[in-house]
Amino acid sequence: MALVNIYGTSEAAATEGWGDCTHRRLEPALAALLPNGWAWDREDPVQKALIAAHGAELSRVEVRAAALERELDPSTTFELLPDWEEMLGLPDCAQPVTLEARQAAVIAKLLAQAGHDQGLGYWLSVLEALMYPLQWLEKSPLATSCIDTCNSPLFSDEWEAVWSLVIESGLDDALLACVVNHQALIHTLPKVHVLWQQAGVTNGDEFIRAIASTMNGYTVAIGEDAALLRAKPGASEWEVWLMPSGDDFYAACHAGVEGTRLVAMGTAGVVFYSDNGGANWTAGNGAAIAKDVRGVSRGHAADAVVVAVGDSGGCYRSTDAGATWGVVVSATAADLYAVTRCQGAMVAVGFDGQVVRSTNSGSTWASIIGPVNAGEHLYGVSAWLLTVVAVGAGGIIRISEDGGLSWKPVPSPTTMTLRAVHRSPSGRWTAAGFGGTIIQSLDEGKTWVLRQVLSFTDLWAVGSDWPVGRAVAAGEDGNIFVE
Repeated sequence: MALVNIYGTSEAAATEGWGDCTHRRLEPALAALLPNGWAWDREDPVQKALIAAHGAELSRVEVRAAALERELDPSTTFELLPDWEEMLGLPDCAQPVTLEARQAAVIAKLLAQAGHDQGLGYWLSVLEALMYPLQWLEKSPLATSCIDTCNSPLFSDEWEAVWSLVIESGLDDALLACVVNHQALIHTLPKVHVLWQQAGVTNGDEFIRAIASTMNGYTVAIGEDAALLRAKPGASEWEVWLMPSGDDFYAACHAGVEGTRLVAMGTAGVVFYSDNGGANWTAGNGAAIAKDVRGVSRGHAADAVVVAVGDSGGCYRSTDAGATWGVVVSATAADLYAVTRCQGAMVAVGFDGQVVRSTNSGSTWASIIGPVNAGEHLYGVSAWLLTVVAVGAGGIIRISEDGGLSWKPVPSPTTMTLRAVHRSPSGRWTAAGFGGTIIQSLDEGKTWVLRQVLSFTDLWAVGSDWPVGRAVAAGEDGNIFVE
């Protein structure tokens, strides 16, 4: 029997003598096996027809035996290809469309299971077959985080055995993650990181605290000292602007029934709104806002409600798309850092894990979780339908699947503080935080993976452009990163 050829070479199967077993060649052999005697006349027409019939069947069996040997080679298999795939759990990522691609997938899976050449060259060949332009980075504990001579390592010793694979944004990283996870050896821990790109040009002085996009394609990033960056649809190029006042701005959202208005808030009493994508701003009436605002969110699409939260549990509400504001009785005295809307409710989070909830568009609030988890501050919150995700200090992630009524922890891929979280129109969840940390979820917040950003800038805001849904993260020194 031929050896199984899992290396994909063109070496022929050992079928010599089998493929030539036609019934014409088998008939003399069968006739020679007949007993001697007058009853076994080899020239008798009936006898010859019987021998021919048996020869045809034996020939078919011999040919099928030769085919079986070819089928045992994954590089030439055809009839048994579905059985190979079923045995190996294929297709495990994407469905190959050609015979050659399916055979190659079988060979790759056999090599992976055997641990054959699971070195750098193996992975590069796998990724080249998937047509991924890539970078492969090896982290060394000898690398340092400063330019001058110092003894502060950038990576710890365990990173010496780690390879980082970086692919360009916009590619199907879900497929790549599937391939790597399925083919990696059992003792390895594969991680796939999407390479984010730094977008636009800034003067490096902006401290961005919030990102908001309108439903007609404009995206703005606002921050301290009247910082304002503005991008047109695509969010790839940004312009440096300034807010009309020199105040600090900490929160922004889109507003209005059509979602085309931008609202910016921050220092107590300061409110501005724009109806042309952030090019021009009008001062709103925020006289009732006595504390700094940390988070703001559009209400439900059927009305012009906007809800804001801030220091000392402050809750505020506008019914004219952010132009004028009133105070709402709060359910807590703890600082609230972010607010979002979900199906049937508004949810705000804050100091020591505080969660408050409103079922009437921010008119009244009820405490869901009191400030009982000391130090586990929740800084960001976002929602989709009944799923609400909150992130915070030490990389903590909390998820609610009933509109903010009950919560449970989610394993986090980082211990860095996360300052913001956002779900884009494309369905991808993104959270950003200190040290340039960006994590993402593709399954509605249930599991998260760490992305790589080539910067150590603290990130304070995350959003997405509309309607494409590319995630955008920003923070100190005017740094903005786009998927």
